[in-house]
Amino acid sequence: MKKNKVKVSIIVPVYNGEKYLSKCLDSLVNQTISDIEIVIINDGSKDNSHDVINKYISIYSNKIVYKKIKNGGVSNARNMALDMASGEYILFCDCDDYIDLDMCEVLYNKAKETLSEYIVCGYYSEDENGKFKKMSLGNLSEYSKSLEENPNIIFDSNSFIASKLISKKLIDKYHIRFNKKYKIFEDLLFVYMVMLKANKIEKVDKPFYHYIRRDGVSVSGGFGEKFFDLYPVMDELKEFFDENSDIDFQEQLTFLAIRHSFMRFVTFHKLKDTFLKIKYINKTYDYLDNFDSNWKKNSYFKLKKINYKIFRLKIVWFFSPIMFGFIDFLKKFKGK
Repeated sequence: MKKNKVKVSIIVPVYNGEKYLSKCLDSLVNQTISDIEIVIINDGSKDNSHDVINKYISIYSNKIVYKKIKNGGVSNARNMALDMASGEYILFCDCDDYIDLDMCEVLYNKAKETLSEYIVCGYYSEDENGKFKKMSLGNLSEYSKSLEENPNIIFDSNSFIASKLISKKLIDKYHIRFNKKYKIFEDLLFVYMVMLKANKIEKVDKPFYHYIRRDGVSVSGGFGEKFFDLYPVMDELKEFFDENSDIDFQEQLTFLAIRHSFMRFVTFHKLKDTFLKIKYINKTYDYLDNFDSNWKKNSYFKLKKINYKIFRLKIVWFFSPIMFGFIDFLKKFKGK
């Protein structure tokens, strides 16, 4: 029997999320919009995540769709959930995060009011002590357009999959799924592919999603060879844009490559493996030179309205332990 369509399917991949899962699921089952489903894929968890999920199924069986599988990675889990989902729109939530109770309702209403296939909102970057920053807010004037109508949306947006409400029909129409061969940056590829195909991108200028930074983990946490996936991801993204648009997105895509490379540079002082750091620096500059020989003159190459010209020099990053270690010290000193 074919399942009736709901307004929103919330996709939750779970891997060893026992410690945080209850807070996450509490925020999902108590959404102010009732016509939703929560699609949970237990990706081979080795802890008691299954037991936690079953407790919620016993109470909210009408809202939860659940499948336990062998570990295959987050991309595989999300793809499986997309195939199972019956929602008109899709929302993603990681099992160690949580969302405001009105997130689905506000974003869904915005989608219906504007006839938009892609809604983005702000989010909270939050530590385990409850201290937070509101992220990705403002610049509403850039939105209410398609990406081809306003390529600047790429500059203003982010690849954070969990702060978006996306049309399921759009995802399925163009057969867009997460690429399982990448260990990281798979969300970057998915987000911008969907953005390009969306009829209109709208924004709700309020944070709803709570992204929790665990034990001081930052973008450099667990740094390893997986971060080299950025290069084939960007190549695949560029190929997709070239094949699916008559607009030249080279400037915007180059900026994405720079931004996501340099995000890892900024926290290099926490990386103890000097040889891996040197390898990543050299590989990044070689890649950018090949991706766009004029990348150092990229008009989007700015951060918080500061033109980081000095960071275009490779040698600067070899001194990042001193530079950014001092910046961290100043931030801690200022916070006291």
